[in-house]
Amino acid sequence: SDKRFLGVRGDSLDNLPKHCRTCNAGDKKRQCKPLFEKTTILFRHRDQLVRELMEAFHMRISGDTCVSQTSVRFSDREFCFLAKSLGYAGGDT
Repeated sequence: SDKRFLGVRGDSLDNLPKHCRTCNAGDKKRQCKPLFEKTTILFRHRDQLVRELMEAFHMRISGDTCVSQTSVRFSDREFCFLAKSLGYAGGDT
């Protein structure tokens, strides 16, 4: 058994297990579960603040596909500046 699944099945209040329990509660036929085998690491950096900023950026452009909340939040101006600096075409969002 993969250790990553242990947190998803437990009674933890972490975002992913909480999302899976809530999502599956309304429809017993629905199998909402994490797809760890399809997970891709988008960014690595040794500095925690840089990681958190990039996490917030990627989560914002991902929209509803994320089940977690960011550690930091951008104003619209900050987001647009970062998006344009990174060459992201959707920087006007």
